[in-house]
Amino acid sequence: MNKLASFSIVLLVYFLGGSGLAQEVEEMDTTAVKQASTISAIGETAGKFSETYGMGFSLYNESTYQLSSANQPLLIIDGIPFQNKKETLDFTVADKYDIARWAMVPIESIENIQYLPYSSTYSYLGPAAQNGVLAISTKRNKENAIRVDYGFRNTVVQPTKGYELLNGDDYTMMMKQAFYNPFSEWNHTHRELLYDRSYEDYYNYNKNTDWQDEILQTGNTMQHYLALRGTKNSLGYGVVTDFSTNSGTTIQTGGNDYSLRGYLEYSPSSIFQAHGGINYNQTHSESYFDERNLSFYEVAVRKMPNMSVYRYDADGNQTAEYFEPENNFQGDAYYNPVAYAESSHATTKYTLINPTLHLQLVPVKSLKFRVDASYLEDHHTEDAFDPNLRNPWPNPELGTTYDRKTNRRHLMIFNSVTYSPKLGDKSDLDITGSYTYYKTNYELRDSSNNLASPSFNTQTFNLQQKRNSFGVSAHYNLLDKYKMEASFNPENYSGEDFFTNYSQPCLGLH
Repeated sequence: MNKLASFSIVLLVYFLGGSGLAQEVEEMDTTAVKQASTISAIGETAGKFSETYGMGFSLYNESTYQLSSANQPLLIIDGIPFQNKKETLDFTVADKYDIARWAMVPIESIENIQYLPYSSTYSYLGPAAQNGVLAISTKRNKENAIRVDYGFRNTVVQPTKGYELLNGDDYTMMMKQAFYNPFSEWNHTHRELLYDRSYEDYYNYNKNTDWQDEILQTGNTMQHYLALRGTKNSLGYGVVTDFSTNSGTTIQTGGNDYSLRGYLEYSPSSIFQAHGGINYNQTHSESYFDERNLSFYEVAVRKMPNMSVYRYDADGNQTAEYFEPENNFQGDAYYNPVAYAESSHATTKYTLINPTLHLQLVPVKSLKFRVDASYLEDHHTEDAFDPNLRNPWPNPELGTTYDRKTNRRHLMIFNSVTYSPKLGDKSDLDITGSYTYYKTNYELRDSSNNLASPSFNTQTFNLQQKRNSFGVSAHYNLLDKYKMEASFNPENYSGEDFFTNYSQPCLGLH
């Protein structure tokens, strides 16, 4: 896709020390930001640290290593695991905007993104962390003040055609030569190619239709960001919200996305810290149904360019009805993509709520207790309609409806104690014992209905799982050059009809 135009206006309004008001309006060319982020894209940093700037505005530090679409890391936000089942992400081409959408975190609230390969440090997280951890830290207001940030970004994207194809006139001439040349004999049954005025569909087969142009459109995304963060002595708080609407680069595609993150933290001393947060996300997307043998775009590329989008009568007057013949010399596989896009639909709605809690107690310098709790509930619905592809168009009585609903509830409680004895100035040792409890409930309801010959099919699926994980790990560091780590994690999984035990030892030398 080629970006024709994009701009961003970031408005910062903040209070410092409770006195005075400052306003700063900064215009940023997000094309420059996009170019900068492309240079430091996940697939290109290859394990190196880099700092990305857009027009002098520091976005975040990122570190990546051996990430791809197949190796999905475990997402950790502000130290707490986040079980994102919404979608997978190809990290070889992803930039910071893609990561923010994948993590369902407003882009402007991200302070730091870092990829950490799997080690015994994360062994307590079990198989979910076997591809490493993607740790995201969000911004905090470090001053004893209140700060309000507002940002607006508008992006316009012009699609690029995948192919340059023949127009209708050139196509018909080429096809006539293809039929005639091998046998020097013309097959007069292919009247769609003859431009014969006596043919009843003459006006429906004498066009120069670029089907790629018919299904492509200019895409647009508008994003609003608002954040309030404050600190008062040992109390910190913040609410960050992000709302975006978009229209895709193909017709009948678009949607909106809303996310909110709130936190409250209390740190009266280095001995005790408490942090509570809540994450909320709601996504709505609209598209055409595209689960046929030939994809939507493939049909647009292959379909005869001398055909019209709308039906014409015998006098050459365009009607409001789409031109969708039951058959022609191409066969019956190449439906009218414009008619199909506007008559079919695929609607997806996703809602997530995720409260979290983090407690840390350090009674003495060498001893640390930690408790993390996270509850996640999400609801995913998909509603689709595959219409009849033949006249009369459309015919809602001959289509097929699809409906899918999934609900997931996930609870995680993590407890650990770490002992760090003083060994001297040149070495240090950390010994950690942990216990993690997971509980997941998953419900699926899948149904379809063929309206032509009513046959309602429904499938349901329910899954309940529990996991208990115990862990002991040790980390020894000498001169900040030589490191040794070891861990042992016995675990057990249980469900309605199974129970599994396994152990996971780990030893590493660096």
